[in-house]
Amino acid sequence: MAVLSDRDAVRWHAVAGRIAAVVEARLDGPVLANRVRGSGPAWDLVPVGPALAGARRRAATIRSPVVLRSDVSAFYQSIDPAVVFGSLLQLGVPAEEARTAADMLEGWGSEGYPGLPIGPPGSGVVANAVLASVDDSLEPRPYLRWVDDYLVGVCSERDALEVTSILDEALGALGLARSGPKTGLIQEARTIRWLEASLARTRR
Repeated sequence: MAVLSDRDAVRWHAVAGRIAAVVEARLDGPVLANRVRGSGPAWDLVPVGPALAGARRRAATIRSPVVLRSDVSAFYQSIDPAVVFGSLLQLGVPAEEARTAADMLEGWGSEGYPGLPIGPPGSGVVANAVLASVDDSLEPRPYLRWVDDYLVGVCSERDALEVTSILDEALGALGLARSGPKTGLIQEARTIRWLEASLARTRR
């Protein structure tokens, strides 16, 4: 988990809050993690418990014969400032705000801390912005994304290969890569550990 200086923490939270409304407006329902609630200086992310419960409900709607699971290799630390700038612009974030976010990442990178800092809520907003184009590439297939973990409904192994090719192309355009060891077919989305954890919470 990253520990930002007090000054950087305030700036990062503020810029993320200013871009959050634009990013949220472009995210689809299948994106469940790091969603924003509130506005202005008091904005925050939806708590993990309710977000996981929502993910479980959404996973139940994936009624494909099999589900492809995949995620991004070393996601947060692999995000480049230029990719952040371009992704935010593509979503409609004003250039000044996009540049501020990218410049902060570049500054941390120059100090030996590449990519998005893990932990601060603002990083979740920017991470969702970066993966928005990957989300778009999967439509109209049924899918669910939790941070960088994808569950995609597929109808066959051949279809799964097509989806992995789509993911590779979309991620490659962002300078990112799919995790081979974490890519595979499962029978039910709810067998994923973070969805099982949600089930346990909702039964308490």
